Amino acid sequence: SINLCGKLSLEKLINVINNSCLCISNDSGPANIAVSLNKKSICIKNNFGDYRFFPLPKDAHYKNHLTISMSKLNEITVEMVEEGVKNFF
Repeated sequence: SINLCGKLSLEKLINVINNSCLCISNDSGPANIAVSLNKKSICIKNNFGDYRFFPLPKDAHYKNHLTISMSKLNEITVEMVEEGVKNFF
């Protein structure tokens, strides 16, 4: 894994996601980019405002996307994310 938080321009972020096999993000921006590029993605978030920012339309089903949400981010475990990754590969 690579942490590129705050290190890329938008153009470079899009390029990195486009050349990745999986995007795991705690932010809707990179997750939306991954969905728009039809890339596998996992978005980790709290369940405040589900579908307020990601992805639209809210009733759409994205075969390459998984949102893992809990009431608090610290309730999301590594095992939950690993299980999501296993479902993609």
